Formats: sequence, C-alpha cells, structure tokens
Amino acid sequence: MEKEQVFIMKYFSILFLTGVMITIPFCNFGNENQSKKEIPEKMAVYLDSVEIYHTHKAVYLPVEGILEPWKQIKLFLPDSARLISVLVEPGSEVKKGDLLASLWRLNRRGENTPIDLIAPINGRIETVNFRLNQYVPAYKPVISIVNSDHLTFWVSIKPAYAGRIKKRMPVELNVNGKHHSAGVNTIDYKQLKVEISLYNKDGSLPVHSFARGRIVCGVHAGDFLDRKYFLNKDSLKIQLKDNIQLTLFPAGQADSLIQIYPALPGQDFIRIYQKNLDL
Repeated sequence: MEKEQVFIMKYFSILFLTGVMITIPFCNFGNENQSKKEIPEKMAVYLDSVEIYHTHKAVYLPVEGILEPWKQIKLFLPDSARLISVLVEPGSEVKKGDLLASLWRLNRRGENTPIDLIAPINGRIETVNFRLNQYVPAYKPVISIVNSDHLTFWVSIKPAYAGRIKKRMPVELNVNGKHHSAGVNTIDYKQLKVEISLYNKDGSLPVHSFARGRIVCGVHAGDFLDRKYFLNKDSLKIQLKDNIQLTLFPAGQADSLIQIYPALPGQDFIRIYQKNLDL
C-alpha cells in the first residue's frame, strides 16, 4: 500500500509540473504584449533655429528635356489608294506649296483625277513610308515633314511655380556643352506644363538633343530658406514659434537659397521636422 501511495503521489507531482511548464510561456506572452503596449511612441524630433532670410533675390526655375521640332506633320488620305508618283525622298528640303506625291484612290468609281499631296509648311522630309505603285491603306501616313527652325520641349512645373511663369520669359539652356538663349512659348495651367522654344534656323542643334537650364524669373522679394533643407523635395514640414505646424513649398530657386511658399513674415527662425531631411 505504501508503495502504491508513493507511486500515486509521484504521478500527480509530474502532472502538476507539466501543467505549470505549459502555462508559463502563455503568461509571459501576455506580459510581453502588455509591456509593448506600454512603450510610448517617440516624440517628433525637430531641427531648431533654422534661419529664414527676408530679402530680394534673382529667382529661377530649373528645366530640362529632349528637343523636338516645333512642327511635325504626317500626310495621309482618308481612303485607300495607290502611290503613282513621289517627288521627294527623306532629307529633301521643301517649301510650303511644293508638290510631294500623287495617289490614285481605289474606292472612288468614276473619279479619274489623282490626289496630290502638297507641303503644308516649309521643312524637311523626314520619312516616305511607301514605294512607287505600292498600296496605301486609309489613314496611314504617306510622308512626314518636320520643321526644325525652332526646337521645343515641354516640362512639368510645381503648382507653386505656376504663378511665377509668364509667356516669353527668357530661358537659359545648355545643349551639348554650349549655352543658348530660349524662351517660354506656351503655358498650360490646367496640366501644369510649360513649352520652351529655342531658335534653330541655322540647324546647328540636332533634334533629340538633351537640354538643361532655367527659366529666369527676375528679382523677387520674399522669404528664403537654405536649399540644403529642400534638396529635391516638393514640400517641407515645419513648426513655428507658437507650435503651429505648417507645410512649405518651393516657389523658386536663388543660387544657394529656395524661395518658400507661403511666406513667413515676422518669423526669423523655424523648426524643421527631421524626418523630412536627408542631411
């Protein structure tokens, strides 16, 4: 009997210890979660005493793009036809009104007069897409003409820049290592795009060249911030003296400074949220 009692006690002791070992991890798991919940979130870290410059500066807006001819036209017919005469080849210089080619329409019975393709602009033949006597489907370009007297490219602008730019503003460009004068030709305020136009009457600039430069906006009074804080960012979160939070946007560049929008009159120093920065 005593042996049986000892055996039973050992058996229940083993069961008790096993239950305790199983329960402990779950208790710890709950405590870990509780301790994680109790960790407070980190406070926002700011860069203090960043100076605002209230001054007058020559402001500019950076631009870059690929130069394209200002006029590119593709000539086609709305009917299927056959090319019966072609008077030009790629590279030919043509003037407005020159006869380029003639086609015979195939689906117009009773019409014996060929259709002539006339140059609508001065320019250069870029492509002739069909050979003599070849079938030409409707709406397929037969000949394309380009005029490279001016080269243009479109650039997207930031909303804060839109009110700064005006038509015919001067643009300074660098193309293939040389400086060129250009100008603002068209402004699309809805799409926030600007067309830059560059005079190329002598043909010295090849099409598809890469151009980089700036729109010269003149001298402006405003509030400026060291450009290192913006880098290539579109906005910057800050805090004013009275703990008011605000988002700044670049409204123009001025050498080592960035003009900011909105302006901050009466604020000589601000705090910049460090998460904005890559310093």
